Amino acid sequence: MISRLRLFLLVAMLSCLGLLASCTPPSPSSPQPSPTLSAEEHAQHAENFVFHRDLEQAATEYQLAILADPLETAYYLRRAEILEILGRDLEARKTYTDALLDSAPNQNQSDLLHHRLILLLTLKLAEPQEAAALLPHLPEGAFLYVDASGALALARGQIALALDRFTLAQHLGRDNDEQALALYHVALAYHLLNDEKSTSVALYYAINLAENAALIRDIERLWELVSTP
Repeated sequence: MISRLRLFLLVAMLSCLGLLASCTPPSPSSPQPSPTLSAEEHAQHAENFVFHRDLEQAATEYQLAILADPLETAYYLRRAEILEILGRDLEARKTYTDALLDSAPNQNQSDLLHHRLILLLTLKLAEPQEAAALLPHLPEGAFLYVDASGALALARGQIALALDRFTLAQHLGRDNDEQALALYHVALAYHLLNDEKSTSVALYYAINLAENAALIRDIERLWELVSTP
């Protein structure tokens, strides 16, 4: 009788476990690229979402584009830019790092990846030591190197040195966005010095030059901070 009772309980327990397993919702999985869409088509969908201001979905579509074509560096750069706009800085960091490890960047893309990653590590994630290891990858004397070295100095609390580097970077800027970026960094330095008048002036000139959406959002965030009573 006892053996039969134990057998009954064992069967009942296994039945319950099977029932519970069948009722347990599946764990969330990573997005998978469509078998009918190319990486380029996923990227086109992403840009359509950007146009309609659905940046979360745009980031997902660019992730699908990366999965479909992991060697295309442009997808990583654009996804990381969108993630920075969304404030998802740790994901942006991973995307930049993945691009350096897994994609096939040309020299310009490699420089841009290192520059953006240095800015992210120094100005948003407070990790200057890791950023310092990346600086030698940039061409010394060029805008990206000078601007990144200023960000590194700022993260180390060397504000006067940072201002000197950003001022030089502004003169080295080859287009509106590079000049705007240097001015935004000048504003960051003045903000740390509690010089709100100089901060506001630098932000004014930066916002009137900026064209890049991620840079514009960073400028707006600092302006909101400065403007808050």
